Amino acid sequence: MGNVVPALIAFTSTVLVGYGAHFLAEDYRRFRDSTAIAAALAGEMGSIVLSFPGLRNVLTEMKDLLDEEKAIALPEMPDQSSPIFEANAEKVGMLGGEGRFR
Repeated sequence: MGNVVPALIAFTSTVLVGYGAHFLAEDYRRFRDSTAIAAALAGEMGSIVLSFPGLRNVLTEMKDLLDEEKAIALPEMPDQSSPIFEANAEKVGMLGGEGRFR
């Protein structure tokens, strides 16, 4: 019986340390994933924001054409998607609340 107690203590310690390490590793993995998603979304939003000055010019030209009662050419445009957002929409909740990434 005296030889079983140290083995039981060692086994229990190993299980507890492994269990705790798993939670720490998962927490770090979630932090790393949320940081990568935040950076990717920031890049995607940055590319969208870059198009705003051109959009203003186009809308101004369209308004001028409408004021002059001229026809406006509106070619069919492809649907603009946000691949980063669409791929990670279910993970956006990992990013936390307002003010976390300021």
